[in-house]
Amino acid sequence: GAVNDFSQFMIPPNLYGPFDEWFINDSTKAAQTTRFAERITEFMKVSKNCGIGNNGKCFTTTDKYFLNSTATSLWNYKSGYNVILADGTSVDFYLTSG
Repeated sequence: GAVNDFSQFMIPPNLYGPFDEWFINDSTKAAQTTRFAERITEFMKVSKNCGIGNNGKCFTTTDKYFLNSTATSLWNYKSGYNVILADGTSVDFYLTSG
């Protein structure tokens, strides 16, 4: 499922502060998702940034997988923050509660 340990991304803690403080001023799920995606993608090789609410236009297929390679049909990739990486992989960021 979801990634809960962001230390694997090796973002220097002094760059944005502690993760649990990233969203203090963001009152909507869209704002929180955007903040998270912008901070994470800064350290990724992104060839195309479609942003949030783009109706899945960054996706070339409807096949969806979690980071652990488990296939899923439950994910609504059309409402998240979408990017295409340099290797052609489409990535959707969407924060959920809990």
